[in-house]
Amino acid sequence: MNNLLIDDCFEVLPSVAHLKKRMAKGQPLRVKFGIDPSNPDLHLGHAVPLQLLRRFQNAGHHVILLIGDFTAAIGDPTGRNTQRPMLSAQQIQINLATYIEQAGKILNLNDPNLTIEYNSNWLHGLTFAEVIELCSSMTVQQLLERRDFRKRFEDHTPIGLHEFLYPLAQAFDSVALKCDIEIGGQDQLFNLMLGREFQVAHGIVPQICITTPLLVGTDGKRKMSKSFGNAIHLTDDPLTMFNKVMSIPDEVMDEYESLAALRKPTTIISGLERKQSIACAIVELYHDKKAANQAFEDSRRISDGLIPGEIREIIVTAMPKTIIHCLIVAGLVNSKREGKRMIDNNGVTVNGQVVLEDAELSSKSIVLSVGKKYVRLIEE
Repeated sequence: MNNLLIDDCFEVLPSVAHLKKRMAKGQPLRVKFGIDPSNPDLHLGHAVPLQLLRRFQNAGHHVILLIGDFTAAIGDPTGRNTQRPMLSAQQIQINLATYIEQAGKILNLNDPNLTIEYNSNWLHGLTFAEVIELCSSMTVQQLLERRDFRKRFEDHTPIGLHEFLYPLAQAFDSVALKCDIEIGGQDQLFNLMLGREFQVAHGIVPQICITTPLLVGTDGKRKMSKSFGNAIHLTDDPLTMFNKVMSIPDEVMDEYESLAALRKPTTIISGLERKQSIACAIVELYHDKKAANQAFEDSRRISDGLIPGEIREIIVTAMPKTIIHCLIVAGLVNSKREGKRMIDNNGVTVNGQVVLEDAELSSKSIVLSVGKKYVRLIEE
């Protein structure tokens, strides 16, 4: 139980020494990772802390997957430069419908040492007096130390009062669950450390905070997020997942190999072959080896202009000028708006390559895909 190694890429606060001391007691620790159902799909960015949680689970610790069904209504202001709209209870329920099933691609859901909690169970019942008491433990100056809040304040960008309550609500989760360890992305450090302060104020031994790196999205620039249209979802079919990985810029391959494929970056192979190997490894993690091999074959065949099994062909007198027009003609989307949305979500490929934006075409024969649907357009 005590030989769990924390990689150099993870930050441990107050220190690794504190973690080792806590683990040296030889007792199972309560390890929490929380996630808000602000969208219906988990992606590889969520998988980074979830994989670490699985390592604690494998080591015999009591792991807690916390679903922030209450905090999702507020909306995490972390990294936001505008006020985030609140979600309705109905939308939250829709979003979290398959969260547990998706998390089960990583966590062992049958493990009796796994607990799934919902923070509405304790946050929803707080009285107004109790909320005021929570607020009294923080100052506006402390909250404005957060980079995102400070920047919005300096730029005279509105900050909703409810957004100030988000880190307090998340910190109170650690009090309610009496966590020994909390895992979160690097952007969650303020909230995690606030959880320590709240625990001390309530006479609880403060948690150790472990932050994980933020996986860059397929654009190679911003952190992976569905709202940025650069996410690789755990629910993606094998070929879509494979093609999305193949679309990442070469300069982030090391990051994807270590954080997403869960292996040390290698220099034995390079370039296209290395990226294909990383893509296969990631698909195998969330599907299986057979699916990864099939995705590799199908992607290669499409890139070579070959048909991936049965595919519908449409003959056109003149090839539509843009990708979105091609999607409409092929019957893969119903409107320009839907076509743009699918492209923004990395859900469209042309000849096996993920499309990042609408563009003009010059080819007289192309293979288009949206999800698992493939169509070949041929100009007569």
